[in-house]
Amino acid sequence: MRKAIALLLTLCLLCTGLMGCAAQEPAPEAEPSPSPSAEPEALPSQEPIVIPTVDYESLYALHEPEELVMTIDGNDIHWNDYFYMLVTACEEMAYQFNTMASYYGIAVNWDDPIGEDPEQTYASLIPATVESNLHQLMTIKGFAAENKVELSSESKEGIAAQLEAAIANYGGEEGSEEAFNAYLESNWLPRSLYDEINRINYLYQDGFRQTYGADAERVSDADALAWLEEGGYMACDHILLMTIDSSTGESLEEAKVQEIQKKAEELAQELAAIEDREELLKRFRELKDEYTEDTGAAHYPDGYTFTTGKMVPEFENGCRELEEYQVSDPIQSSYGYHIILRLPLDPDGIIEFSSQGTPLNARKLSANQAYGDALAAYAQKVKISPAEGFEVPNILDYLQ
Repeated sequence: MRKAIALLLTLCLLCTGLMGCAAQEPAPEAEPSPSPSAEPEALPSQEPIVIPTVDYESLYALHEPEELVMTIDGNDIHWNDYFYMLVTACEEMAYQFNTMASYYGIAVNWDDPIGEDPEQTYASLIPATVESNLHQLMTIKGFAAENKVELSSESKEGIAAQLEAAIANYGGEEGSEEAFNAYLESNWLPRSLYDEINRINYLYQDGFRQTYGADAERVSDADALAWLEEGGYMACDHILLMTIDSSTGESLEEAKVQEIQKKAEELAQELAAIEDREELLKRFRELKDEYTEDTGAAHYPDGYTFTTGKMVPEFENGCRELEEYQVSDPIQSSYGYHIILRLPLDPDGIIEFSSQGTPLNARKLSANQAYGDALAAYAQKVKISPAEGFEVPNILDYLQ
């Protein structure tokens, strides 16, 4: 069975809380690769679960490739564009079916109802997924046009470099553009749609950079701090003396715990006695470097910026009760004893890391949220108008 090409895009999460996290990271490679790539190890079974496949050849023959099937935000969507999105959605659904069968021995099929309504089947999700993906693409395209976002020279170079790499990887032995186009066609992906997706991906990135800067540096301190305050964030650093064995999670012997408590009290008293702020910060850093056993310290060297529910309750409550630059008495949690130093909110303090390992601060997260909100607002205006006579195909009619 043919497999759709999975283009790695950063533009398909319009309404999620961190929709733009990738916006300040380098655009990912948009070259094609077979999808799905990983097959789970099958469970032994006397009766293997067989998932019907889609007869794409017969399904594709329903319409001419250039036949208009719908208009989205003034953009014509032709059958070959729609069909590629349909194949991609079907392949992803089939992958999920096979995963359930291979890992758990559970048979889930195209005609199974999702809820109480027997008409709402997994197959019925496919057209909605196709329209959603096309809607998202056209939303970003239209939003860029409305805000006069143009491809930067760097983005144009990036698109050219990605195309060159894709042709080299998928253009046959000779690495020709003709062979590459044939490869796309064999995977149901029109070259025009391939180019359009890459262009929209970079427009998405450029739209963020144009508004907020490549690293969200255009977000002011005041705006970033306001975002932190509205989110109920607080900032603290701490010295953790653990009362559990980090390798096993087992509690240490009582005598050792008492020894650790005594040391924590000594450190807290020493720090609390320091009145000069700069001296306090300096000494806290020295003691932290010497004593802390917090495994997160390497990733959050300047402490934690967090909101309600993100830390263990004892740590959160202890931080909340402190004034800025005030040091706590030792606070015990399931990890051990914490000596907490309350800090002022910092627009550049690390809050979390993206899936690609990029540190995210209030500037970036607030910009991501604002960018996502702006795109979501534009998306509400984007309408899908089916072409006269076009009927959404029923996948159940094309299973084999």
